[in-house]
Amino acid sequence: MARIHWHWTSSSRLVWNGEIKDVEKMMPNTGIVGSRVFTAPDGNQYKWRMRITGCQLELKNGSKPQPIVARTRQKFTDIFTRTKPSLEIDESLRPFLDLIVITWVHIADEFERAMTSVAAS
Repeated sequence: MARIHWHWTSSSRLVWNGEIKDVEKMMPNTGIVGSRVFTAPDGNQYKWRMRITGCQLELKNGSKPQPIVARTRQKFTDIFTRTKPSLEIDESLRPFLDLIVITWVHIADEFERAMTSVAAS
């Protein structure tokens, strides 16, 4: 089981596999809001990329383009149809599914807060 200890004035912490990890150290920001990289138990690095219409998780294995192993599906029209976005995850990520979901929840929240502050200014 995984959980997030939210901190608004300092780095949040992720609890996963019985360990508490600082988000900034475990999943450093790659310079763009909504873009963070982490290393999974399989030894591979993965990068979340947030977009206005959803997000995708790329496997960083040196190939171009990066293979997408998880993504959300969301369209602008979903607002009117009240369709909920969904998270599609590649079968290969099943052994650490909770890590994928908890990192996605954190990055999605971070992106939403950033977009809200931009809209408010």
